[in-house]
This record gives sequence, C-alpha cells and structure tokens, in this order.
Amino acid sequence: MIKTTNYILFFNDSVIGMIEAIAHLLNRDYTEIGQDFINLDFIPKGTDTAPIVPALTKVFDVALAGGGAKSINFQELAADLAEITFEYPFRIPP
Repeated sequence: MIKTTNYILFFNDSVIGMIEAIAHLLNRDYTEIGQDFINLDFIPKGTDTAPIVPALTKVFDVALAGGGAKSINFQELAADLAEITFEYPFRIPP
C-alpha cells in the first residue's frame, strides 16, 4: 500500500514483484533476479537459482549494454530468454 495525499494505492504481490525485478535489473543486481523470478512464479518455489543466475546475467548484460531501454533489441532478448527456458525449469505463471 502506498499513501499519497488523497489516494491510497493497493498493489498486489505480482505488481510489487515486477517493480522489484525491474529495480534489480536496472541496478544490475542479478543475484536477486533468480528470487524475483521465483516470486513472480516464473521459476518453481524451492528451485536452486544459483545455476540460472549466470545465464540470466549474460542475457541481461547484453540487453542492457547499449545505454538503456531505447537500445534494447527485444526480439534478441526474447530469443535469448527462450533458450534459457529450455535449459532451466521456467514456466509461464497462471
């Protein structure tokens, strides 16, 4: 919940999880990305993310290497992430 002058905004866990994941990506705090993916239900709870984090780090470093969101090639990012989903236990959340 966030209180503003005249409004109270309620965010569900998915929204908060997405905000946290974006913050971790922007700060390149990749050690937290594995847990973010668990919190967002992209990776099953109880999964050891230690082997996944280096693969995600490589993909996101390449995607973020050009100076921000304007330079991200989303087709390449999606293709790289798709490859990882075949190697590790990723799923589409309900």
